[in-house]
Amino acid sequence: MAALIARARRTLRYRGWRRSLRILGRWLLHPSRQAFDLEYGVATGGAPPAPGERRGPRGVAHGPVDPTTFAEIFRHIEVDRFPFTFVDFGCGLGRALMLASEYPFQRIVGVEYDRELYRQALANLARFRSPRQRCTQIQVEWGDATELPLPTGPSVFYLNEPFYATGMRRTAARIRASLTTHPRPAYVVYLGDWFCGVWEAAGDFEVIAVRGDDHLYRWRGW
Repeated sequence: MAALIARARRTLRYRGWRRSLRILGRWLLHPSRQAFDLEYGVATGGAPPAPGERRGPRGVAHGPVDPTTFAEIFRHIEVDRFPFTFVDFGCGLGRALMLASEYPFQRIVGVEYDRELYRQALANLARFRSPRQRCTQIQVEWGDATELPLPTGPSVFYLNEPFYATGMRRTAARIRASLTTHPRPAYVVYLGDWFCGVWEAAGDFEVIAVRGDDHLYRWRGW
């Protein structure tokens, strides 16, 4: 009961009374659907596939981010200060891309290895409408996220535990190389607790915020 009350309070802080009551009414009609999907008429909260079932050899099964978790992490990022590009490695059904669009990013990029998830992400983005949307430059690529060309301007790299060890180390090395070659403001949002050491061991990323197993890092080299 205490956990339920805490979750309700977080939801009210995030959405306010009007949005929460509107979603509650829809949930009473469709209790199996998640609040985010009910609010925006999308389908991002489906059951994830078993690990390795529909993902690449380096990929982890898809799971959508909780919107309140996203908001609590992103309030520590100075999105208004620089023309950031948001990059989602393993964007799944596109929920994080939609949440990011409510911030003033210059551009939003997602990449997804699983072709069916990629197609569903495109369909979700086509249906998504939000009065709070501040970025409409959203691009979704089908491909290997460990090989995604990285932006050279201010960047927010978002990883909702998309890889196993090999993919995570490779991606971290590519991000470090890009930031060293093109010094710029940059953050890494890492949701999960498996590979925090990949980002913390070298001391080149500063921990800005921690929420449970989720971490926000800022690049020190700029």
